Amino acid sequence: MKRELGIARCGLACCLCGESEHCAGCDSGDCPDKDGCENRACSLKWGVAHCFDCPQEDCKKGMLQKSKPYGFTAFARRYGEQALLDCLERNEQKGVVYHREGIWGDYDQFDDVEELLRFIKTGESGKDKEALKKMTHLEQMVGELLDQAKVCFIAYLDDEGYPVTKAMLQPRERNNLGEIWFSTNTSSQKVRAFRENPKASVYFVDLEQFKGVSLVGTVEVLETPEAKERLWRQGDQLYYKQGVNDPDYCVLRFNAVKGRYYQNFQSEDFEVRD
Repeated sequence: MKRELGIARCGLACCLCGESEHCAGCDSGDCPDKDGCENRACSLKWGVAHCFDCPQEDCKKGMLQKSKPYGFTAFARRYGEQALLDCLERNEQKGVVYHREGIWGDYDQFDDVEELLRFIKTGESGKDKEALKKMTHLEQMVGELLDQAKVCFIAYLDDEGYPVTKAMLQPRERNNLGEIWFSTNTSSQKVRAFRENPKASVYFVDLEQFKGVSLVGTVEVLETPEAKERLWRQGDQLYYKQGVNDPDYCVLRFNAVKGRYYQNFQSEDFEVRD
């Protein structure tokens, strides 16, 4: 952000404009659109520096017919130009993009002025919050299924590229939905397959409630003492006779990237957040 370029007369952010490498801002006289700009001509006529300095609050001349400059003007009128610049700078640091495709960006998605003003102040829209709320609820449902499901399957690709599915004991640990930890035999076919091709999927199902979740991602085969100690549980010697240091005992860490949840005859795709 080039804060020194400030806000244009119409309310657009010269400081964030994609043309700022070639343009010194609205008041520099170098703006390529200055001669045909109705807002520039009007503000010069009335002796004000910006449209937000004009007493006609509901004016929709020129660029003010568009939601972004109108919203920026309304914000600066209500909170001041420096507050607007502060918010734009903070939002840019948060990842809000002024020009994402051509002249279209994250501030152009609003039809409601008050919603745009809230977005300028917080960097978060009501749409973002609703999506996050929905995603959080979905993550909670999927997490409960992972913890409660008695049946779990893992799939890998064999040497000929065919998918092979194996039943697994319940995961020993999980870190949200992104990491799921299993213990298994080092000598198993799936371990050999994952060393060659780490792509995998896991599936959890609740047969009584007829719901399930499929996750896809990659598998890491871990044989470090730390990883083996981490997942070792009382009674594991039944499967690994030589104890925690048994060479036929290893850990699989599944790293999920996306999934699909099924319940009540409906499916929903989702991305796994970090």
